[in-house]
Parts: sequence; C-alpha cells; structure tokens
Amino acid sequence: MNKQKEKILYLEMIRIVAIFSVILLHCNSQFFTNSNIFGTNIWWFTNVINAVSRFGVPLFFMISGYLLLTSTTADNLSLFYNKRLLKILPPFLVWSFIYYCDNCITYHIPFRIQHLFLNFGTQNIVYHFWYLYTILFFYLLTPFIKKIINQCNKKELYFFLFLILLPTTISPFFNRLMQRWCFFFPMVIDGYWGYFLLGYLLGTFSITKKQRYLLYFIALLCVFAAILGTHRTSSSSQIDTFYTGGYQYHAFIISAAIFVCFKQINIKNKLLIHSITTLGNLSFGLYLCHVLIIEKLSILLPLSEIHTQIICYSLITFVVGYIIIYLISKIKILNKILM
Repeated sequence: MNKQKEKILYLEMIRIVAIFSVILLHCNSQFFTNSNIFGTNIWWFTNVINAVSRFGVPLFFMISGYLLLTSTTADNLSLFYNKRLLKILPPFLVWSFIYYCDNCITYHIPFRIQHLFLNFGTQNIVYHFWYLYTILFFYLLTPFIKKIINQCNKKELYFFLFLILLPTTISPFFNRLMQRWCFFFPMVIDGYWGYFLLGYLLGTFSITKKQRYLLYFIALLCVFAAILGTHRTSSSSQIDTFYTGGYQYHAFIISAAIFVCFKQINIKNKLLIHSITTLGNLSFGLYLCHVLIIEKLSILLPLSEIHTQIICYSLITFVVGYIIIYLISKIKILNKILM
C-alpha cells in the first residue's frame, strides 16, 4: 500500500469515529444540560460522555483542512468552487426540505414556503446543520487561505495557528482563570479555522514518538479537566457549558491526539480496508440524516433509563443510519441529491 492510500485510509477511520462521537453527543446532550439531575450518578455518566464525545465536528474540520489545503484544485478558483459547492449544496438543500417537512408533520405545522425559506436563511431548519453553513463559507475562503499557507514554512504556520487561537481559545481560557473579562485580541478569523489549519499541519508534518505520547497524556488530562471542571462550576440550578464549546483548548488537544493516533495505524487486511473506506465515504450522509433517526427513535422506542437510552439510541442510529445511507448510495439519483 502506498503512502497516499494510507493517508486516505486513516482519514476514513477518523470519519467513522467522528460521526459516532457526534451521534453520541446528540443523544447525550439533553440529559447533560439537565440541572435537575446534577450530582447524581446518571448526571456523572452524561458528564463523562460529554467530555469524551466533543471531538467529532472538530475532526471533520481537521479532515477538510488537510484535504483542501493540500489539494491542487484549490489553486483554481472556479474549478474548486464548482467541485466543492456543487457537491455539498444539493444534499444540504434537499435534507433541509426533508427536515422542514418532517417538522410540519410531527408538530402539525402548516407547510408554508416563505416559512421554509425564513428558517433556512436563519439557520433554524435543524440544529446540527450549523456545520454545513460554516463549512460552505470555509469553502469560499479556502483558495485564499491556501495562498497564504503556500508562502509559509512550518514555524510560521504554527504561529498563524497561535494567532487564530489567541482571541477564541487562549484569551477566554485565561479570562476564566482570572475570573475577569479582558478584551485585548479581537477575533479576526473564526476559531474553527484553527482546526482547519491544525489538520493540515498534523497531516502534512510528522511529530516524534515522544511528542505523540506527550500529546496523548495531555489529552487524557484534558478529558479529566473537562469532567471535573464542569462539575466544580455547575450546580442544581445551572450546568456550566464552558467545556462544551468548540473553541476550548481541550477540544483542540483531544482532537489532535485522536488525529495523530489514527495516523499511526497501518492496516493490511483488504476486506477491512474496503469496509473502512465504504463507511468513511458514507459518513457525510449519516451526519445529514442522524438527527432525524434519533427523533424517530424517541417516538418509536421510548426508554425510561437515561443511560440505556443514550447507549441504545447511539448504537441504533449509527447502525441503522449507515444501512439507510448505504442503500441510498446504491440508487444513482438519490446518491447525487442526498449525499
């Protein structure tokens, strides 16, 4: 297996892990933020789940960052836009319509085309589609960011990463430690670009074995920091959501550790490689439809035990969702407009 195929394979593995973490996060979030169960065993369970499942979307940004910022297509503006925008817009629009229609049916809301456009324009179709709005704008800026990156060496790129994280991640963290709000560094570029650039850096440049193990150790500490920090600053009246933010330092460190870890995996089995590649290619489709599956499960399969519901809904959504998307992928017209 050549180096390029290995790179593609580890990215497909990351996609699979990332989409499962997103599903797990969405099945868990309503219970984690429920202050009525704060301090109970079940809340501790949701707190742990929350801490270990916050890396899904960051990893998707990192994968996109590596692939797009190393792509020669991004050097041609019209070609890049045609390839990327035409790939994501049809499923984005069609699934938005599906979710809107489902809401109308479920909640007995009259279908109104102006209401559909209003919800679409204000990002109120369905909560997880915020990622699509964001990644679409990232696509628009990628050719210009790539021109900057092409002119920078490794040290300059890490300094660029530092500048991105300074107002969105580093400054808020120290403000929290000092319990004061000090506004020195305005956000010039969205903090999620940090994941974009981090994915490019970790995918392009190697780090030593000692650096990897140090990263793994710090990531483990970050998990415990998120769990204990959330408990320390929460109460039965309000759950502290500081550690749920995508810009927070621990999300970057944990996501980087997972990315680097999978990059080291070398699989030889052809059947396993084929399975991983297939599931990885279907992960975007699963991201689009998984919230609809979770919502239907809550109606068709109500479960009284919170921990059972979180685990069962996550596993069922992951498996059933992949089956549905796999079947859709086999129908050419549906594959084109839904994936």
